[in-house]
Amino acid sequence: MRNALITLLPLSTLLSPTSQSPLPLDNCGPTIQDPNTPDTCTHAITLAQSPTPYGALLTNDGSGLEITYENCFPTILDVCSVLTDPTTPRGAWNWTDAGSGCVMGFWLPQYAGSAPVPTVDACRNNIYLPMYDIGRYTGGTAYNQVSVNLARLPDDYQNGEAVDVGYASYTISYLPMQSSSPRSGPS
Repeated sequence: MRNALITLLPLSTLLSPTSQSPLPLDNCGPTIQDPNTPDTCTHAITLAQSPTPYGALLTNDGSGLEITYENCFPTILDVCSVLTDPTTPRGAWNWTDAGSGCVMGFWLPQYAGSAPVPTVDACRNNIYLPMYDIGRYTGGTAYNQVSVNLARLPDDYQNGEAVDVGYASYTISYLPMQSSSPRSGPS
């Protein structure tokens, strides 16, 4: 019979308030999840300091152009209608209201096990309205792009790079970040 090595830890170590437990499962997230991503069913997007799957990052492309925030409310209604339409393509950028100065775009992942499409209410209240508030009231004219789940923004040559390919990516900008759609998706 082999001697088993047993390590006994004090109960206080196991119950220490400094040990972090992962967040609960995100029922609106992909099958495989980062344990640090909040429940996207109930949490609104918040300001992020670096690219995250569910945080709004403010950037400026140096163009000198600004988002026309006064035109954003109709665009929010449009983008959420398109995003929740079952015929909307996955695996491609979808852009709304190109002439408004407040363009919203999204990329729905096409992989099996990806996060489901949010409801219209979740799209408005948890995604685009918080992104609008962050862009307008936190960023102001210093920033002209608000992005979620993008480590690299899309442009005419590539579709960007998602932080987590299982979640959708979202943007608000002054014009579509692409004049045509490249073939490959966020990697």
